Amino acid sequence: MEDQVYICSVTESDLDEIVKLHCELFDNYFLKNLGHKLIYKYYLAYYKDEGTIFLKASQSNKIVGFVLTTSNYSEIIHRFYRDHVLELAMKIIWETLKLNKIIFLGLKSRIINMFSSSNKQNEEVKEEEDCLLSIAVKKELRGKSVAKLLVDNVEEVLLSKDVRAYSLSVKKDNPRAKHFYEKLGFKKIGGKGELEYYTKQLL
Repeated sequence: MEDQVYICSVTESDLDEIVKLHCELFDNYFLKNLGHKLIYKYYLAYYKDEGTIFLKASQSNKIVGFVLTTSNYSEIIHRFYRDHVLELAMKIIWETLKLNKIIFLGLKSRIINMFSSSNKQNEEVKEEEDCLLSIAVKKELRGKSVAKLLVDNVEEVLLSKDVRAYSLSVKKDNPRAKHFYEKLGFKKIGGKGELEYYTKQLL
């Protein structure tokens, strides 16, 4: 059927389309404002890592959604910053000079998260090794179970690797996303800065 949605692994040749979809759907996010080239390198860093599960939803040979999970978040993001520090610094300085509010607020929240202490609840929580970093579905397909289909397929892969639980973070001011994750069985385990943390037991 032409309107059937299929789930399969992302290939390197898909990354340009993934970046375009990211920019379309995450307009008010820090990463989108770094530009296509840096976002491509960001996703490429995860794509090349063995701890990544990177799936796409396709309809009529077009990517309409994707999901990304990893077991090596800290290692990959630190390597990304290290390898592209000059390019990142120049882009951030340029966007700041242009009074890009999203870049400024993104830097502010990252600095606050670095130096703020976790609340008491967070101190009792152990972060899960595997985490869901990004999930996106084209606006015209929202409410049609595409996101759930992506998550179901991710969880099948995680279970095949004997992963017992995985986690995610979501902005406090995003009630739609929080409701979606809670419907899927995620439980809130704490919060820090503008983020709230959720986890889901698989085994």
